[in-house]
Amino acid sequence: MLATMGGWKRWKRRARDQASAPVARARPLAPPRAPRAPGAPHRAPRRPSRSRFARGGRPSAAAAPPLPPSATRAPAPDRARRRPQPPPRSIANTTTPPPTTPAASVDELGNLLPPSVVRRQAKAEAAAAAALAAGENALTASSPGLPAALKETTPVSIRAAYDGASVFLTGASGYIGSVVMEQLLRLTKVERVFCVVRAKRGAPPDSRIDKLLQRPLFHALRGAGGTIPAATRSRIVVMAGDIQAPRVGLSDGDWKTVTSQTTHIIHCAASISFADPVHALLSQNYEATQGVLALAAACTELRTFVHVSTAYVNGHMPRGLVVHETTQDLAMPDGAPLDHAALAARFRAASAADAEAEAATILTTCGLPNAYCLTKHMTERLVLDTAETAPWGVAVVRPSIVGALAKAPFPG
Repeated sequence: MLATMGGWKRWKRRARDQASAPVARARPLAPPRAPRAPGAPHRAPRRPSRSRFARGGRPSAAAAPPLPPSATRAPAPDRARRRPQPPPRSIANTTTPPPTTPAASVDELGNLLPPSVVRRQAKAEAAAAAALAAGENALTASSPGLPAALKETTPVSIRAAYDGASVFLTGASGYIGSVVMEQLLRLTKVERVFCVVRAKRGAPPDSRIDKLLQRPLFHALRGAGGTIPAATRSRIVVMAGDIQAPRVGLSDGDWKTVTSQTTHIIHCAASISFADPVHALLSQNYEATQGVLALAAACTELRTFVHVSTAYVNGHMPRGLVVHETTQDLAMPDGAPLDHAALAARFRAASAADAEAEAATILTTCGLPNAYCLTKHMTERLVLDTAETAPWGVAVVRPSIVGALAKAPFPG
């Protein structure tokens, strides 16, 4: 209460003092500025300074005698001219010519390459030529244990390799397979592409491929009317089949045609699900590849077999390790190396629950993340074992996470 009364008295005294104080007079407003005459300067000239120099403290500038021309100080140069400039370089007097930037080039797929990539390619080609001249196999020296069928030192051209070729393509309706088919039709002179496609949801294989060709991916193949030319469409031979069936589900006539005319096989079909049961993954990845390898063994004109694997077949290796282009061994629960054929037989003979339990034990022991990586590892082992004795060349492609297209045929 005392604090409240004291504060009220101070406020009342302050209000009384302010009321008795003289009122300050307001500053008169400046008169309005006269309008500027046409042609007059925007600002009035500055009035002469009333500094102490003009009042007599020192002689003003107007009263000082003019300096002689010799004593006149030159204007200070600007800041840029004060810095020492390097002498101009004369190319004629130099012993080494200035570095030249190589022009941009175009790769096999029609993509524009920057000069840095062109320089790296030139160095790689020079090193490869030197190794070939010395009779050395650089690939064998850097990757010991690589199958003999995968060791190649002779440079080849992708386009030239597919001139007039007949390609058997699996997974043409999938993401990677459709991109491979578009590249073959647009960039190579391939004679025909055999596409094994199964009927799906009542749609026959031919209609599925025709619907696939309507996607923006194949826009570069369309003619002026927005349709695929008949000459391009005739290079695609659609065959009804299923790679999980015996003889990949082909009829007797189609089997005879494929085995007698195919020169290259590109196996892209696979299950990419991380959650499918072991039996389904085993059938779609391992056993389906067994059927495609059997087809390859029956082909009389086959030159190459390309298997699309995954970079995660070696997912059990520790981080920071340099992984050579080989398949690393898996440690089984008993300490023995992986026998893909015996493991596949055990999976197939066991029930679904027992197969899942054994797969979980193997994954925990070897360090792979899921059954998808396990079945792809087994499949790659199967392909490499076949490559040891196959009369045709084998290539294993290991893509990582597949995203959108970077450039050709269009980004997105």
